[in-house]
Amino acid sequence: MVDEQSLKALLKAHGWRLNWTRLYQTRYGYAKRREGGKQLSRYMGSDRTIERLTEQDVLKKLGIEESQS
Repeated sequence: MVDEQSLKALLKAHGWRLNWTRLYQTRYGYAKRREGGKQLSRYMGSDRTIERLTEQDVLKKLGIEESQS
């Protein structure tokens, strides 16, 4: 399980950053990164579901293989 601080550290180690978007009472987390002129975005989950993610889940959502990390 990862908390918000360890998620930020994990994303930063792989060149991503965490961005939050609020819709009504729920916050949704997105991992974002720039590649050339484009900005890539990957949905991480709501603030409630991010707490249940493991490091392997986060890397899978980013499309990073286990052998690369």
